[in-house]
Amino acid sequence: MNKPLLVAALAILLFHVDPGFSQTIRRVNNNPGITGVNIYTTIQDAHDAAAADDIIIVEPSTVSYGNLTATKRLKYFGNGYFLDVNTELNVNPSPSTLGYIYLHPGSDSSEFSGLTTSSITVYGVSKLKFRRNNLGYLDVYGYTSGYVASNVNGIEVIQNYASNISLNSSSSYGSISNTIISNNIIYYNLYATDQFKITNLIVRNNTFTNGSINIANAVFENNIYLPNYALTTYNTTVSYNVATGTLPAGTGNQSNVTMTNEFLVASTEYYPPAGVSNDERWKVNDGSILKTAGNGGIEVGAYGDANPYIISGIPARPTILKMVNSGSGSGAAPLDVTISIKSNN
Repeated sequence: MNKPLLVAALAILLFHVDPGFSQTIRRVNNNPGITGVNIYTTIQDAHDAAAADDIIIVEPSTVSYGNLTATKRLKYFGNGYFLDVNTELNVNPSPSTLGYIYLHPGSDSSEFSGLTTSSITVYGVSKLKFRRNNLGYLDVYGYTSGYVASNVNGIEVIQNYASNISLNSSSSYGSISNTIISNNIIYYNLYATDQFKITNLIVRNNTFTNGSINIANAVFENNIYLPNYALTTYNTTVSYNVATGTLPAGTGNQSNVTMTNEFLVASTEYYPPAGVSNDERWKVNDGSILKTAGNGGIEVGAYGDANPYIISGIPARPTILKMVNSGSGSGAAPLDVTISIKSNN
């Protein structure tokens, strides 16, 4: 067995399948020479072949697996991202890259982890989990793609590296409720502005590095807000945040704080130095005021609280860190393999 096939086979064995469901593990791999049962070269083909509750492993590749239009409840796991810098975290440094993802009714309760995406558009779909992804743009709409009102409930956006997150509704469309946006690094905008249709929004322990925030009917707590743009809120509890600009009145907020040297890499540096990834650069330095500025004395920002941001978005599944093998084997001389595995819960 050659090395790519062996790594893939071991990765499959590390996935736990819930015995309460009839689940099939399906692989997406477009690397040359990888063929077999339940192996697909595009993410759409894997989705179309899958049954509800199947697990789709999007394996590392230098080539994108294309766009996805989803209408089924599935779990998608990728390889993580920025692994060309954080090479110690996975034996394969390539990401699991998808293009544009469109989630339609039927895909409720799907999960996405360890993926790199251009954008994700949610059309009236509830109970989605986005964890540990390089998200790009995430847009959630309170209506279907046919502009039929549809209430959205229970979206979780946790431990992602994201560009822009928007919750979009209006008086003639459905509500968007019970959304959690937690422990993300968000380097552009957060919008959730409809005063009547967006409710119970929790925005906690995120690091905002640029862009602006405009939210309604929310709790905004334990965040780091580096832009000098105004934070715009309506009916929102703003507490225990630290900002370089001015925050609204609230308990424990710290405004006009100079945070240039509070992180692993100075916030004024446009690019991190060699050996430091774009997400790792925002780790708070030991001894920083940010370590104890949150509610209850916890660390503010993405790396704080009980479920901190995970560097490179490694999914909560075991990964292979290192593998050494004898190169070939036979019945007379079996293949010798030594592997190092890490749990990533």
